[in-house]
Amino acid sequence: MRAREVDVENLIRTLAKIWNTTILHDPLPRISLSVDIGGLDPENVLDILVQRLEGFSLERKDFYYYIRHTSSGASRISAAFDRGINRNGEIYSVSLENIRFFELLPELFKKAEREYAILTKTDTILENLYYSGKDFDSLLRIILEQGNADYVIHNNIYYIVELQRRDIIKKFRETRIIPLNYLQAQDLPALLPADMGTGNSIKIDKKTNIAIVTGTAEEINPIISFIEKIDRPGENYPITLKYIKTDELLKALPPSTAKEEIVDSGFPNLVFYTGPQEKRELLLKDLAVIDQPKPQIRYELLVIEYMKNKEARFNKGLQVSPAGENSGMSFLGNLSNVMNLSFDVVAQFGYQFAANLSIQLGDNTAEVSANTTLNGLSGQEIKFQNTDTYRYQKFEVDADSGNISRTGVTREITSGLIVTLNGWVSGDDMITISVNATVSKQNNNSSNDSTALPTTSERVVNTQIRTPSGKPVVLSGLMKEDTNKIIKKIPLLGDIPLLGRLFKDQTDTKEKTEIVIYIVPYLSRDTTNEELETSLTLERYYHGFVQGYLK
Repeated sequence: MRAREVDVENLIRTLAKIWNTTILHDPLPRISLSVDIGGLDPENVLDILVQRLEGFSLERKDFYYYIRHTSSGASRISAAFDRGINRNGEIYSVSLENIRFFELLPELFKKAEREYAILTKTDTILENLYYSGKDFDSLLRIILEQGNADYVIHNNIYYIVELQRRDIIKKFRETRIIPLNYLQAQDLPALLPADMGTGNSIKIDKKTNIAIVTGTAEEINPIISFIEKIDRPGENYPITLKYIKTDELLKALPPSTAKEEIVDSGFPNLVFYTGPQEKRELLLKDLAVIDQPKPQIRYELLVIEYMKNKEARFNKGLQVSPAGENSGMSFLGNLSNVMNLSFDVVAQFGYQFAANLSIQLGDNTAEVSANTTLNGLSGQEIKFQNTDTYRYQKFEVDADSGNISRTGVTREITSGLIVTLNGWVSGDDMITISVNATVSKQNNNSSNDSTALPTTSERVVNTQIRTPSGKPVVLSGLMKEDTNKIIKKIPLLGDIPLLGRLFKDQTDTKEKTEIVIYIVPYLSRDTTNEELETSLTLERYYHGFVQGYLK
């Protein structure tokens, strides 16, 4: 017989099967043995195995063998328990290792002088039991957890039951109705610790504001004790949030507060605090710091498309002329094209830049793609989109016949300008902005394939900028060069193959464009008297500019 770490009961059962002999035995300890035996008869092998079992002896009968648990072994075990289990009043200590569950329970109840009944059939070996300063119920609960069992008390008798056979506990279950004086019944489940009670042991009635607790005395007493501690006046302290939302607070609680102490009321700006009063004062101090309005940012956005190689016509938009004997020279500028923009070009870049831009807009060498004002909170992404969407029917060509037919599938092609801004205000009022800009254009279908969908070209910029409030930022470099073909021909003659080249003229022109994005972020504040006076001065300043001259 050769075996490695096999339960002794399995070894004896296998030996009986091979030997074809009946072997009876008392409950055996759960120990594992390794054997390597050869050249012996089965009776000698059985005798060797029994010698490894302390407190057991082998009896030979006429037709069977009996492994008996001897009284001498029981007395030795009892003596070991006397040394390993100590009682001092109602306080117990245990120092044991490799003890059978069914041997430990009788000795423990004997030491405690209490009555018990074991209703489980599963025995096991308990290892390394070292506990001190425990009352009897706490010590028993720890030992039963390792033995996969539980207990209930009825008429001062401890009934030990298996965890898998808890139906017997139903006889000892009871129901307690607890009226709530200050708590709301719907808030109670969220307040209970995770290891206290389940959905089957606690029910609530919102109409009568009561809690119904069901279970054994050992199960419901801790729940009732916890409810009595928290169901007191002032324990549930309502806190109204001014600017942040409840979910934002719960995601980032200050270090002075635990998540279990905050109860969501269901309203976006109201929570209940259930912790001690001294910690509540700390939370209120933290909220005074974090419950502040998020800064609001106003973005002035201007997007200009410049035609680089387009010839500009001469325009008297900017002139220098004598104004009189004492005033020297005066500058006259026509700013009618930029004064229609909501973007304050003159204040940000000066009147000379504004006059040049006005000339380019008048000569069609510059075109406004976006001229708007956007508002958002710090950390909020906002988007400006000015696009055109074209829908096309998809065709398919038969390879054999060459016939073109509709597939019924519609495709969309979107082109234009999309600008996404996400600004964040730091403690020194600097504004950091993530800018994502996409400019797309639909290309002409230069191929002769009528079934081909037109293509688009894109210019994309992703960048981050940091600037003080009111200081402009310019993003440039989105350049593109397009080639256009212009064909002039004599009708009919210009369509003749080869010879038609003599009667037509083809001109290739290149168009180079650049997209420039101007952004001015403003940190919104309450208007002061000084800012109001500055605003009125600028208004008078521009009023004179609109009339056509600047002194």
